[in-house]
Amino acid sequence: MGRAFRAFARFLLAICVTVPASAFDVPLSDEAVREAYFLGQRHDASFLSNYIKFLPPPRTGPHISSVTFLTPFAQFTQFSSNYVGN
Repeated sequence: MGRAFRAFARFLLAICVTVPASAFDVPLSDEAVREAYFLGQRHDASFLSNYIKFLPPPRTGPHISSVTFLTPFAQFTQFSSNYVGN
């Protein structure tokens, strides 16, 4: 289990380093909120594939098939995608 934990920790570190820091700005800028809103209104969730990492099955231990790491921008986009109305 120690080996799997170290691999998972390395994966999280890699995600944290590669994801742009501006995606974590809270509160989001007006422009970022607007972009997220219109991206969500397209109801095309294909952009979320950049936030999902699929993992191979381990030799032993529990199997974690994927890890999703959503930024505030991605969360707002999902919220906007679920919102229907004027």
